[in-house]
Amino acid sequence: MIRDSLPARRLIQLFWILPLALYAATMARTVGYADAALILSNAYHLYISAWVNNHNLFSILGWVWIRLLPLGSEFFRLNLLSMLFGAGTVYVIFLTCLSYTGRLWVSAIAATALMLSQSLWWHSTMLEVYTLNSLLIALILYSVSRYIRTAQKRWFFAALFFWGLGVSNHVLMGLFFPAFLLLVVIDRRQLSFKDLALGFGFLVIGLSIFIFAFLKGLLRYGSLMAVLDLQTGGHFKSLMFADVPRLFWRLNYLFLLAYQYPSLVLVFLFCGAYLLIAKRQRFDLFLVAALIPQIIWSANYFVWDMYAFALPVYVLSAPVIGRGLALVADRRKLLVICSVSLLVPVFLYKNIQRIAPVRKVVYHYPDAEKVKDIFDPVKYFMDPDKSRFTAVDQFVKALFDVLPQNATLYDDVHDYPIHYYYQQIRHERTDINCPITWTLFGGDQDVVRIAEDIKRRISRGEPVYVSQIVLRVIESLLQDQKSREVQVYDQTLYQVY
Repeated sequence: MIRDSLPARRLIQLFWILPLALYAATMARTVGYADAALILSNAYHLYISAWVNNHNLFSILGWVWIRLLPLGSEFFRLNLLSMLFGAGTVYVIFLTCLSYTGRLWVSAIAATALMLSQSLWWHSTMLEVYTLNSLLIALILYSVSRYIRTAQKRWFFAALFFWGLGVSNHVLMGLFFPAFLLLVVIDRRQLSFKDLALGFGFLVIGLSIFIFAFLKGLLRYGSLMAVLDLQTGGHFKSLMFADVPRLFWRLNYLFLLAYQYPSLVLVFLFCGAYLLIAKRQRFDLFLVAALIPQIIWSANYFVWDMYAFALPVYVLSAPVIGRGLALVADRRKLLVICSVSLLVPVFLYKNIQRIAPVRKVVYHYPDAEKVKDIFDPVKYFMDPDKSRFTAVDQFVKALFDVLPQNATLYDDVHDYPIHYYYQQIRHERTDINCPITWTLFGGDQDVVRIAEDIKRRISRGEPVYVSQIVLRVIESLLQDQKSREVQVYDQTLYQVY
């Protein structure tokens, strides 16, 4: 076999070391924006819930990891865990492409393209749950490819087990159902009733965390429909297939796809996609049945971090790229040119904030418009290198030096890090009241409620501070109140009185 040769063994070893080195060199050492602090809190306190935004498998693994690794802050430890899952994804995808195409150089190019893709690289340098998802997708693909190649049913059982684990981490992994159903239909003559029963057993074992969270939610809420609503999206469902400017989001989806693979491999992605449909081999059909639901859903979830929810599509695309590259596997000059073109994303991501058309596209996102006075969304979201990112940590530490005792702060950007990390885990400035205000933009009722709360606190003589984002939203409801600017680090807060 090709992997038994010395060059193959060395290359296989390289594809474990290479992504580890890249992601370790560029990972964040401190806290980030968005959900990172909430994910850490759930892992630190081992909070298991039926809510779709609770990724229970990651919480369990994170809880164990934090306690096993006495190195750095809690955030650093879980950033490191995300990095390991991302590196593992690249390694397993390399093995999958090797099993699928039988071509060493082709597999190396496809795996490298995935390693340098913006979404996987970004999520491998910042605390998020999606690299665990990516690793489980890679393990599913590898197991299915080995099952098809060897006819050993243990690989079929392994694929079902990893699928169950995936659903226990993120409910969107349930979109693999058509792919597994098609595989069972195709192999119905080779799979006995005992095989199917064993496979179902392995699936249930993987699903056990999801089942536990479901039963826990059922006991808490006492309503099957309420738990199902929580597990299938809850209030996030308002963003699914929503009534929005469709043309912008469709073009945005294509833009993000090109941004993941801004090199010659993008051409071979489309060549590979054609071959999947034209050749219709068993693994080809599994890939098609896995890709279609992921594409349909992620292309219709209209949210600023669409690149996160489309990450399964990018991971599934790597073997498709390998399929296309296999067409020219004997044309070494073309493969060399394709390999050199993989340097493009490295330079593109590093200089992305200087490209005016990209900045214009990013500022079309409603959330980007809200936060642009707080931080540069183009640099933060589009450049995966987070090795020098310290903005949140520096701002919060400066903030703690400025705010008086028992102050109340409304900040829709830093509320998660302050509340879930600095106060709950680090126990710093616990006297500050920092309400979670992500619902501030959910509707008029939330805006009115927060405005009334601010007025009550001011009437009691309590110091109240709001961020620029919050002030813009509630300013019309605070016409009787005065405000003064307070400079904190590189940002402006407002004391309302």
